[in-house]
Amino acid sequence: MATARREDVIAELVAEGLDAPQLDVTNEESIAACHKQVQERTGGRPNIVVNNAVPLTWCYFDLYINTSSLSGRIYISPATDLSMSDVRTTFETNVFGIMAMVKALADHIIAARGLIISIFSCAAVTPYVFASAYCLSKCAIMSYSRTLRQELWPFGICVMVTMAGIGKSKIAEKPQPSLMPGSLYEEMGDLYTRYVYLRQEEEVTDTDLFAKELVNHALKSEGRLFGRPN
Repeated sequence: MATARREDVIAELVAEGLDAPQLDVTNEESIAACHKQVQERTGGRPNIVVNNAVPLTWCYFDLYINTSSLSGRIYISPATDLSMSDVRTTFETNVFGIMAMVKALADHIIAARGLIISIFSCAAVTPYVFASAYCLSKCAIMSYSRTLRQELWPFGICVMVTMAGIGKSKIAEKPQPSLMPGSLYEEMGDLYTRYVYLRQEEEVTDTDLFAKELVNHALKSEGRLFGRPN
């Protein structure tokens, strides 16, 4: 199973052969409806739950992939130009949405003694210029996931924390916001544009290759001392 918010993404997932219920991680009613669908379609025992940035088209188990949060939400803006409304929206998707989904599915994951995979960005530990709010949201979910690993370990649940670099994206095909008038960085407009479009002109990670590597690590056995490696 793979969830998505937008109908066009759902259509792509279905075309790949996936069961794709609609989900908005910022909406409690949508989360409740998805919880019911996961219960019905997996018998209430999803082996692996993936909180993911982009759709991964593989399914080896009763697998639930939450792709609804984009990467989650990519918000690019200089720190001095931030819209606090956009910052809050970013956290609703990137942090609170994932926390809500884990809470909603915890009973099923425990029943399956399954694995939670949190895929987020190297921006959690490496500064990405003009993306301070996004970096902060990824750092928050990294700390949450590592704490979740310790809390769920007594119940036989594994939590795998995966930091991704810049991957191939369709973001360059979509119009992106420009700098605010009067911004301190107006003279750096070209540099800002590169970062807004996630530097897609550079060498980036192929998503199929990333998916295969993720599967390999997800299927590894637990280490005796430190559990599943990040």
